[in-house]
Amino acid sequence: MGQVVHGNDQYGLPAGGNTIEKSSTLSETPTVEYEPESANYDQLGAKNISGPLSLVTEYDGVNTYGQGIGAIYGVDNRTGITSADGSAITLYTTTGANQLYRVFFRIYCTAYTSGTPTYTLAWTENTASKTASINVTALNATSVQGGLIQPDNNTNITVQVTGTFTGTVKVGAAVERIA
Repeated sequence: MGQVVHGNDQYGLPAGGNTIEKSSTLSETPTVEYEPESANYDQLGAKNISGPLSLVTEYDGVNTYGQGIGAIYGVDNRTGITSADGSAITLYTTTGANQLYRVFFRIYCTAYTSGTPTYTLAWTENTASKTASINVTALNATSVQGGLIQPDNNTNITVQVTGTFTGTVKVGAAVERIA
C-alpha cells in the first residue's frame, strides 16, 4: 500500500489521531481518516492539502464524486457599496477545459432612494461571453441567483456592481469547483 504518516508531517496536519495513507504511486487513490473528537478544526482550517491527497473520495461515510469535496476558489463579500464598480473583479481564472463550477451571488439593499444597482457575474463558455445579472430597487430587498457553469479554459469568472443609483448595497459571491 503506502506509508502511514502521523502528526505534524510534510503535509502540515496536526497530531491527534489523524491518519493519511500515502500511496506509492499517483495512480492509487489515497485514504484520509479524520477523527473529529481528537482534532482541532482551527488547526486544519489554515492548512493546505494538495497533490495526490487533494481528491477526497469519501466523506462521512458517503462516496463523493467529481473533485470529492468542492473547494471555494473565489469570494466577493463587500458591504457599504454606494456606487458602481470601476471595473469587474476577478473571482477566479479557470485552469482547464470542461471543469464544472457552482456559482452563487446576491445583492442586498441596506439604504435606497432611487436607481437600480445591478450585480453581474460574467464568464466565457464555448467562446461566447455569458452573464447573469440580479438587481434590487427597494430598501431591504434582496436578490439571489446560483447555478452551474462550465467555462472555457483560462477564463476569468468575474463580478461587478453596475448601474446608477442612490443608496447602499452589500454583495456576496462564491465560486466553487465541483468537477
